Amino acid sequence: MLVGRAVESERLGRLLADAHAGRAGALLLRGEAGMGKTQLMAWTEANAHGMHIARAAGTEADREIAFAGLLGLILPITSWLGKIPERQGVALRGALGLGPPVADARFLIAGATLSLFAAVAEREPLLVLIDDVQWMDEPSTHALLFAARRLVADRVAVVFAVRDDAMQAEFLGVEELELAGLNPADAGRLLSTYDDRVRSPDVEAELYSVSGGNPLALQELAGALDADQLAGHRALPELVSVGARLEGVYASRVGRLPSATQKALLVLAVSGENATHLHHALTAVGGLDLAALLPAENAGLVEMHDGIIRFRHPTVRSAIYHAAGAVDRRRVHAAVAATFPDGSAERAGHLAAAATGIDENVATQLEAIAWRAVGRSGFATASSAFERAARLSVSDDTRARRLIEAAQAAGRAGDSARAHALVDSAEPNPENTRLRGEMLALQGHLAHLGGDAAASELLARAAALVAGDDPGRAVTILANAVESCVFTGRHDDLQLLAHRIVDLAQPDDPRQQFFAHLTSSTACFAAGDHDEGVGHAEQAMHLVTAGLPAFEDPHHLALTAIAPASLGRFEVATATVRDVIVQLRELGALGALPFALRFSARVALQTGRWRDAYIAVSEALDLARETGQRGQVCDCLAVVATIEAVLGREPACRTHATEAIQIATTLGLSSFRAHGENALGLLDLGAGRSAEAAEHFERALAVAGRAQVGAFRIAAADLVEALVRSGDTDRARAIYGDHLSPLERDTNPAARAIVQRSLGLLSDDETFATRFSEALTQQREAGQWFELARTQLLYGERLRRTGARRDARTQLHAARTGFESIDAAPWAERASKELRASGERLRGRVDRSREELTPQECQIALAVAEGISNREVAAALFLSPKTVEWHLTRVYRKLGLRSRAELVRRFSDDARR
Repeated sequence: MLVGRAVESERLGRLLADAHAGRAGALLLRGEAGMGKTQLMAWTEANAHGMHIARAAGTEADREIAFAGLLGLILPITSWLGKIPERQGVALRGALGLGPPVADARFLIAGATLSLFAAVAEREPLLVLIDDVQWMDEPSTHALLFAARRLVADRVAVVFAVRDDAMQAEFLGVEELELAGLNPADAGRLLSTYDDRVRSPDVEAELYSVSGGNPLALQELAGALDADQLAGHRALPELVSVGARLEGVYASRVGRLPSATQKALLVLAVSGENATHLHHALTAVGGLDLAALLPAENAGLVEMHDGIIRFRHPTVRSAIYHAAGAVDRRRVHAAVAATFPDGSAERAGHLAAAATGIDENVATQLEAIAWRAVGRSGFATASSAFERAARLSVSDDTRARRLIEAAQAAGRAGDSARAHALVDSAEPNPENTRLRGEMLALQGHLAHLGGDAAASELLARAAALVAGDDPGRAVTILANAVESCVFTGRHDDLQLLAHRIVDLAQPDDPRQQFFAHLTSSTACFAAGDHDEGVGHAEQAMHLVTAGLPAFEDPHHLALTAIAPASLGRFEVATATVRDVIVQLRELGALGALPFALRFSARVALQTGRWRDAYIAVSEALDLARETGQRGQVCDCLAVVATIEAVLGREPACRTHATEAIQIATTLGLSSFRAHGENALGLLDLGAGRSAEAAEHFERALAVAGRAQVGAFRIAAADLVEALVRSGDTDRARAIYGDHLSPLERDTNPAARAIVQRSLGLLSDDETFATRFSEALTQQREAGQWFELARTQLLYGERLRRTGARRDARTQLHAARTGFESIDAAPWAERASKELRASGERLRGRVDRSREELTPQECQIALAVAEGISNREVAAALFLSPKTVEWHLTRVYRKLGLRSRAELVRRFSDDARR
């Protein structure tokens, strides 16, 4: 019976109604022990008419067993595994021990959980109940939260329950219901329901005051008082804080039970609810049997039914376990360990709890468990097992190695704070250079993912330590250090790192040679050594074309698209990164996807494919936030701001660019800070605020230095334009000389185009037409349609000022059409103003607002237009088929389409445009 929970039950009722209507939802019940979370979940289950129920609860006994919680939830619905994508099904079976394990399948398992829920819900609405999440193993929790967040249009309701303020970060974005104490009137009704003895109003008020309206505390405190105390005829005992009072009440009740029952309760607290293990453990501890627990059942401490024996409330277990002496706890853990088979995670865990000091035998067992968990993508579980093994290790180096493995696993589980703490606590022998090198490599890797400017130095030191034993490993580490230097703008270090990679790379190893040429090209471009940079980029691209061995780190796959992009071969770069993204999706490597998607977006920007860029970077930003990659979040924000600048979405642009600059400044990511400044400069330039634009571009170049790479070339050209429009031609010439003149020999059409456009702005009336015409030719060759329209605008402006109005209108009309095709409103307005100034009478701009789609709607529509089925799209994007169908329905409505065929035609027309 629920008392005083009208608001909560109404919200849960709406959750169930939404699920029946095909609107998926998730709700978190949060509150202290005894506040009624479990009772609310029971109410929800009782009212889930016509729904399939899947339930699970976290237990301390299974917390260190990877996917134990998910196994209990999914076992009853495993018959549906054949209905989900094959790769996901194989990964989930491996995680649950129902098939061979699949390595690095963390997100495939999460996606499989989502797909399984969606498959069940296609037959009947599904209610998923997960109690005591704070004690559930992390791999299960990750999979369940991933699924709950991404289910949208499915008949699924998910209810989590968690204690107090546990797991705040994990549940960000999930709606919460914070359970407060009952009000005094409801508290009185609750007491009357469970206890019909006479209560003094003063005693009732005291019970309420001390309990704070906690339902379980009210019942237990009242139950511990005799009739005279309740009636106010005798003084009350001292009543203390919530946690202490509940444990104290239960401990007092346990203390009144027979000795054998107290021992049996400790065995139950240690062994968990499995009756078979409990029976064997009771026998091993003191010749006890299940009958010893009957007095505890009579005392309301345990419940026994259907072969299951469990504590009435988790606080009972806690009270019993912590009230026992350390010696007794270790003795029971040892006895319980013997009930599990050799090599099992349960046996190793109990042996570790029973250990009194160094125990290499137990440590070895724990390490074996950890490696098995790694093989099943249970990285959080593996991290815990490695750490426990480290504490029991006999040697300092073995301890350090296991702590490094624990940190590595924690990082792969997405827990960067824990990973940092573990690797920082490793203290290998100073003479063990290889182990020290791996420790520094992991510290550098974690720093790089977090956007820490210290990453490159840590990685360089790590490479120096491992190079003697493994030059190939050193090359990989140094390649990551180069990437960190690019992020942080430490261009002076690039040359040194690149030379070191060249020295270490084995001539007969194409992958190492690829790293050598790619990093050398990056260093040369950053230093302004254009010709040599082109040569190395050509070599890197040739090695990719010839075929490279598989990369150990999926993140490195995206590096294969960098060389063609730096050479202006955007069609090759686009195709390459598209293939990489497909591979990463198939692998379930969501941690590597943000970098690949962000790079894809930047290539799309170069060629004026703004819609594609917006789709890619929006997904990259979501994934980067989800996987805790602050550096990637920073640059994704800058890319989003750049797109919004072109589209004239000023408030959003300023918000995203400012956030990017703030993060970049905090982390020391100067390159990304420059990207944020570029976006703000482009916003002002499009709006005609040339002086303000110049200030932003100046700041960007101050960070970038003389780097002759993509975004910074364009920033220099944009600064030339802003300065010319502001009337500061001398400063514009100086910027051209410092930053753009080295590109005059460049064969890259994109680079040649911005050189010629800048010269067109700086040329006299006799030569500007030749410069602009050459720029237009190069931009058409490079497929840079937005930049082409910008050049047409500048060319038309100059023609109008020289009196060639007819020719000006030709260029200005072309520019306006190009800008309108991508909804670049401020730029289209600039072209329109110039046309009016030339004497042209213009029709109103076509209202395209009805056609605005969200990035995910665009992404799904494009995939469907390419002939991919809804289920294939769902598997690739880690969504459910119903969610894909829901998005498509919105696409049809927004665009006024009636069929899939019309959608294909519409997006094919857009692609041609």
